[in-house]
Amino acid sequence: MVVSILAVIWMVTRDTAPAMERLQKAEALRGEILHLDEVLTMSAYMAAASGDLKWRDRYMQHVGDLDAAITALRDISPELFDSEVGGETDAANRRLVAAEERAFELIESGDRDGAWELLNGPSYRQNKVIYARGMDRADQAVRARLFSERRRMFQRIMLAGLVSGISLALVSFAWLRAFGMIQRLARVSRRAAEADAALVAAEASNQLKNRFMAHMSHELRTPVTSIIGYGESLLLAPRDADETRRRVRIICESARHLERIIADVLDISRIEMNEFGLKPGVCNPRELLERAQSLVAPMADRHGIEVWIDISPDTPARFVSDPTRVSQILINLASNAVKFTEKGSVTLRSLATTGQAGEPCIAFEVIDTGPGIAQNDLTRVFDPFEQADYSMSRRSDGVGLGLPISRGLARLMGGDITVTSRVGRGSLFTLRLPLDGMGEVLEATDEIEEERLTPVMAPMGAPEPAPAVARPANAPRVLLAEDMEVNRLLFVEMLASLGYDATEAENGLEAVEIVKREGTNAFEFVFMDMQMPELDGYEATRRLRKMEMRVPVIAVTAHGMDGDRERCIEAGCSDHLVKPFSLGDLDEMIGRWKGKVARSAA
Repeated sequence: MVVSILAVIWMVTRDTAPAMERLQKAEALRGEILHLDEVLTMSAYMAAASGDLKWRDRYMQHVGDLDAAITALRDISPELFDSEVGGETDAANRRLVAAEERAFELIESGDRDGAWELLNGPSYRQNKVIYARGMDRADQAVRARLFSERRRMFQRIMLAGLVSGISLALVSFAWLRAFGMIQRLARVSRRAAEADAALVAAEASNQLKNRFMAHMSHELRTPVTSIIGYGESLLLAPRDADETRRRVRIICESARHLERIIADVLDISRIEMNEFGLKPGVCNPRELLERAQSLVAPMADRHGIEVWIDISPDTPARFVSDPTRVSQILINLASNAVKFTEKGSVTLRSLATTGQAGEPCIAFEVIDTGPGIAQNDLTRVFDPFEQADYSMSRRSDGVGLGLPISRGLARLMGGDITVTSRVGRGSLFTLRLPLDGMGEVLEATDEIEEERLTPVMAPMGAPEPAPAVARPANAPRVLLAEDMEVNRLLFVEMLASLGYDATEAENGLEAVEIVKREGTNAFEFVFMDMQMPELDGYEATRRLRKMEMRVPVIAVTAHGMDGDRERCIEAGCSDHLVKPFSLGDLDEMIGRWKGKVARSAA
């Protein structure tokens, strides 16, 4: 009897435990394969976006790990590999690796556009879909087998308990053994939960990559629109010298904006790969704050707000750090504060403070009276490619890298940036830098002016007013909603050259109010930018359609990814014009819809 009980328990352990361990390893390997695949894909995309071949080194570090993980899964569970991962899925993986390696070759030869097109082409996307479906099937198969093994284990434990009921003494022993099996089941469940969490993290990483691609597409297309449009306008007709200079100046400003976007992508790439070099030098707090103040003065003047400097008496006169990078951080924080502050003021403050361990530090504070940041968004403002409130962030004119770059630079210098905020009251960003080592104090402050609060003086470098665009006499009217002034001016000129008189709106809400005031039949066409403050183009179009406005509404957007056109059509738009576009593209769009309107009227 004792022998039979021991035999039952031994069989439960012998037959079930190894199978469970193999399935656990297979589940872990599947999660690792998903993670490594996303690492390789992100490395290829980042290399194509930035042109930095350091991402190829990161790729090569992990491509071998992916092969090893796939080989290990084949060895541990050949039947699972052959039925779910092998064959078509394995072939798709090899094609993906080949495409990514080809993309790196194109980048190295200088053909970044070719690499970007390859990584966004239908073949690459189809292979990604095949690979994802295979891994989903593998996940379902592993879960089904885990469930089956758990059921088998439970049945055998019950059998061991039934047999052990013959003897009360032996029952106790059998249940102790069963308890051990239950503990093992709990560990298996925990590991399965951990694998699920890893899968969720991989999916989140993939979503971040998709948001980054969409955001980069929009931000790169916007300045290119101005460059192409004003370049074409210079070729169309002779201009006087002042007008030509104004157009060339806009082209140069758009090119510099494009350069800043590329520089931000390269900076965050170097910071994340720990390749960013610092150049220690003497920093003067007053000069750093005054430089930031002077650079944001024109923007502050346009917003009608004041920028103050507040230097605490205990501020060190000089300290050692990287003056260029400290200045970059302060200018970025000050610019953000001014951009998001509609009324009130921005204060740039310096003071002596201490770090968490009590070490001496210098602190720079940027305080604004803007709209503030919600508590659930505070943890995201320093994440790359993230901006808290999108309707506000449209005014920030960037890809969401300024704050992550600033925090990365601060941490490279041994400091950090923190933020506190109250919605409706404003925000406080604090840059702390150590005063030992990189931040060593050179001398104490010996002069502090009595008047420590200094308002911004006359605005510097304010943009020249653009000359009025000639409106065609008795021309058909169109409504143009576009929040970026440079693009709006260009659009008005292009429409005028085609014989149309454009009524301008700076946001969706203003466009709706114009139609309410002038009537739904006052315009032949509506050109609607889809991302604007106050009210975006999607909601503005819905409201116009509810007012029974039946004229063509053309969506104008820098988003050209899959699904963007469908989203515009669902909102009520008639068609979709992607930035950058030429005068010929605009003329073709108008001609196509004039013909449709004429046929419907007939």
